[in-house]
Amino acid sequence: NIIIGGYRGLALSSAVDCKVINNTFYNCISIVEFPTINAPLCTSFQATFQNCYGMIKNPKMITSPTLTKNFASIFQGCVSLKTFEYNTDFWTKQSSSYASMFSGCNSLETIPDTIDTSGTITVSGNNGMFQNCVSLEKAPMMDLSKSQNITSIFGSCTSLKTVPSYTLGAAAQTGLNSIFTNCNSLTEIGIWTFTQNISLTSAAFQGCTSLLKAPDWDLSFATAVNLMFSACVNLASIPEYNLAAISSAASSINMFPNCYQLQKGKTTGLRYTITYQNCKLSRTALVDIFNGLGTAVGTQSITITGNYGAASLTAGERAIATGKGWTIVG
Repeated sequence: NIIIGGYRGLALSSAVDCKVINNTFYNCISIVEFPTINAPLCTSFQATFQNCYGMIKNPKMITSPTLTKNFASIFQGCVSLKTFEYNTDFWTKQSSSYASMFSGCNSLETIPDTIDTSGTITVSGNNGMFQNCVSLEKAPMMDLSKSQNITSIFGSCTSLKTVPSYTLGAAAQTGLNSIFTNCNSLTEIGIWTFTQNISLTSAAFQGCTSLLKAPDWDLSFATAVNLMFSACVNLASIPEYNLAAISSAASSINMFPNCYQLQKGKTTGLRYTITYQNCKLSRTALVDIFNGLGTAVGTQSITITGNYGAASLTAGERAIATGKGWTIVG
């Protein structure tokens, strides 16, 4: 029994020969099941099933292995979708966009181990692809080497525990903002390979309350890291990030807010205001941080209030920072 827009018994044609089926079943909130959709000539499936609240399982789809297709928002808002089956005729390789493909599928639990995303991708890329998939525990293996934007790709995936090792190409480095925001079950991510340098990572791990280990990424070209680890309340240490390219205090000041367990926070080359307020830094850890600071640009401050090691710092140790033009708060 197929329910489409409240009407029972309406079946799809076995062959859909049009090239665009955007929004075809948009907001058909009663859809439960589809027959096979044969669309070998179709190049755009954007929002085809968006907000089909009743659909539990995606239909079998037959698409072309060679045509470039747009899958943006195809299943967005399908809140009952529990299983995404990746049949051999559903070709995802050649795509111009996977943006918000499963965004808001908050019942989605089962997806393939690998989704082939190795084709050419436009500027919209993979941003928001799995955003708000709150039941998803494991991210699939994907080729992100040609993606130009992965902003919020796993944002608010609150059950996500594991993420594989990805390779990101030159284009993706501009869009790493909020990629794991509020993934509060995530403890660690795989080793990511960057073919070129990262420029934007603001709020990348904001709200990852279970994160224990920060990724060893090359941030030497990063221009913004604000809120990168905000509210990572169990984060104990970070690699020695090179922050010499940070361009303003607004881009760096709140890299570690509410990181109450942070015991190792040394960076190198930073020239703009930063706060380590209420972290768990010892005297030795604070001295390491002072040693790593670059020369302050104008009036800049480093806040160490609430760290147990602050009270035992000697005047000479504080002079390591003040001698580079920094004002120490705390």
